[in-house]
Amino acid sequence: AVEAAALEAIADMPDVVGEAKLTLERFADSGIDYALRYFISDTMRGQQVDGEARVRLWHSFARAGTEV
Repeated sequence: AVEAAALEAIADMPDVVGEAKLTLERFADSGIDYALRYFISDTMRGQQVDGEARVRLWHSFARAGTEV
């Protein structure tokens, strides 16, 4: 569920190119840490793209009922 929600969140972002990948990084004290890796077409827009991705992730997880 987490992987589907994360990949769906950024699937139609125009600045994201190629295939994104979600990996489980570690089991933390109060949850599980994941990393979402993706390539962007314009590195000068890196902060804007990352910010948009985070907002989209938050909304996607909220719709899926996944607690952040």
